[in-house]
Amino acid sequence: MKMKRKITKVLALLLMLSMLIPQTALAATYYYIELGISGPGVDGANTALKVESGRLGSLEDNLPATVVGLIKANEGAINEKYAGMGLSEIFNTGITAFEGTNPDRTWEQYVEDYFASVEGDSAIKAALSDKTSKFSALEVDKANALRFDHAIYNPALDAHDPNQVGTWTVTVTLRSYSTGGGSSGNQPAEDKPAVEQPPENVNVKPSDEGNIDTSTKKASPDEKVVIHVTPDEGYVVNRVIVTDSKGNQIVLTADDNNTYSFNMPATAVDVQATFIREPVATSKTKVDTMLNTSKNIAYLQGKADGLFHPEQSITRGQVATIFYRLLKDTNVEITKTFADVPEGFWCEDAVNTLAALGIVKGMNDREFAPNKPITRAQFVAICARFAQAISTGETFKDVPESYWAYDYITTASGYGWINGIGNGLFAPDRPITRAQAATIVNRMLSRIADRPVIDAGRQQYDDVPRTYWAWYDISEASRGVLPR
Repeated sequence: MKMKRKITKVLALLLMLSMLIPQTALAATYYYIELGISGPGVDGANTALKVESGRLGSLEDNLPATVVGLIKANEGAINEKYAGMGLSEIFNTGITAFEGTNPDRTWEQYVEDYFASVEGDSAIKAALSDKTSKFSALEVDKANALRFDHAIYNPALDAHDPNQVGTWTVTVTLRSYSTGGGSSGNQPAEDKPAVEQPPENVNVKPSDEGNIDTSTKKASPDEKVVIHVTPDEGYVVNRVIVTDSKGNQIVLTADDNNTYSFNMPATAVDVQATFIREPVATSKTKVDTMLNTSKNIAYLQGKADGLFHPEQSITRGQVATIFYRLLKDTNVEITKTFADVPEGFWCEDAVNTLAALGIVKGMNDREFAPNKPITRAQFVAICARFAQAISTGETFKDVPESYWAYDYITTASGYGWINGIGNGLFAPDRPITRAQAATIVNRMLSRIADRPVIDAGRQQYDDVPRTYWAWYDISEASRGVLPR
């Protein structure tokens, strides 16, 4: 009987443990960040807004990167309530400074400019100033408040009015909640029920022309992620693009022409690379017979306003000037002139020299139309006249064999200078843009941009950001000495 009673007690104890262990095992504490804003809204009245992050990975998550990411993720809601207010300007300036896309301020300069006059909790001020600080520096449920004073935008002045100053309070609060063990806690609204953070937040999109590898598939905010791209034989890297969950491009730094890096934002990212066929060497195309292919020649510059205007069309006279600058020998007997390019005209030497060489043609015997936008077909025809003609390139649906520039376009395609606009089209009669012109000429000259050198330099044109598709080609075309 005693043995039976002992067995019964053991079984009862095991039953109790079996009921307790699952509850204990499921109990866990999680954290999220709550951001509160209050102050003058777009209607001038005091306005409040509260936004929350999803669950943090751990208290070792990067604090400033997460806060900046939270502000950026809720940019629409913030602008709806505070657009035109001083706080909106402070936030926008801070986002670009933190991401390294602000040409006027680094994060350190931003903190120095704005935080010197910020009142409030010195702990959160110091934590946001340090790009390496973690959430473990904060006390749970303590509202860390900062107060910002800034001039309010006055529509009548079309400027911020120093006589109208608003005060905004921004609070950063670390919240916690528990799951399991009979406790539900206060969970962030978008995190009910709690879902584990995805195991990977660096998503690589495959390509048919090359391989893309990243140093990690899961990165913490502000962590450096390295991308290595290996083109297939016969291809070279065209672009490497990283976008966050909102579709915003992340600024990359080229370590070499096939290796890039970026600082991880507070959201997941998509990584992709595009490739182009490797352009044929100038020694085979014979382009180097007439043109100087040196990387030290700047053949395309910005306009008088200091901008490049990459999406604007380029004129026939400007194109003649580009190739005149690249000519090895300009000592040519002038055998052709045009009535609309008179003596002393800004592109007279370029047009007349290239016309004598048979490189450019007029609209008719008397007119060159130097100020008229050049079409894609006309531009490619000029490029192809410097090369040995071939007819093995890609054909396009909108360029039939009967088209006047068919041979020129086929030659440029065969040499890897052009790729069309997609869907098997070339759009031959569409004006070519300044960015497209720079890209084609670089391929024609086999001028491969030294991407690390370009990234290490300053942004040359304010309207050509580092995320622009032709950033490297425009920078390469503008580098060096302007010869003529």
